[in-house]
Amino acid sequence: MILFNGLKVLNYVNCGPIIYRCTLYKRQIDTCRNCGRVGHRQDVCPRPTDKVCDQCGHGPPGPDHACSAPKCALCGGVHVTGDRTCWSRYQVPYLVWCRRQRR
Repeated sequence: MILFNGLKVLNYVNCGPIIYRCTLYKRQIDTCRNCGRVGHRQDVCPRPTDKVCDQCGHGPPGPDHACSAPKCALCGGVHVTGDRTCWSRYQVPYLVWCRRQRR
């Protein structure tokens, strides 16, 4: 990872004989598969006893639990949380979007 100070990000960086292509970082939103909340991962969940179904997000899943339809914890859409089609999975800040358009 190469960090730049300021608002300019170079397209390529020379490091010795190697030329590295630089891209802007895509920030991911962490979602917990344990409690279903947004902002942390399952391995660092502050509420490990609050179990929810990671598919539909409903109460503690028992042995007779059957998901009717998946529900995304990020956008509330009818897909699994973190699905690659979810528009909320990677929220690109407006400033980063503007920089990409100028390239």
